Amino acid sequence: MGELQAPPAAEEPAAAAAPRKRASKKAATSKASGKAAPAGRSGSLSDAIQDVLAKASAPLRAKEVLQAAGLDETSNNLANVTAALGRLAGQGRAQRPSRGRFEAVPQG
Repeated sequence: MGELQAPPAAEEPAAAAAPRKRASKKAATSKASGKAAPAGRSGSLSDAIQDVLAKASAPLRAKEVLQAAGLDETSNNLANVTAALGRLAGQGRAQRPSRGRFEAVPQG
């Protein structure tokens, strides 16, 4: 007579969309500059900075490193060079003999 029926099965929710992959920070930076890396460089800003510091006869400011590396003098590039110099100094790959100036670590 009055049979109980099970409620209709709920539909399964649609599968969640897979998260989009983000480009690496390094790839985004190299694409954004639109300028070729200085001659003989693999494209690494830190390597280019270390080369500039190694060839310098005296400690350099970030702006001087930027110019010697052949990069456009934009505020973004200056900020990137300044940050890279700070990282290199923190890692012991460059020295900061005075405020705002950087030099290569002596080879010995």
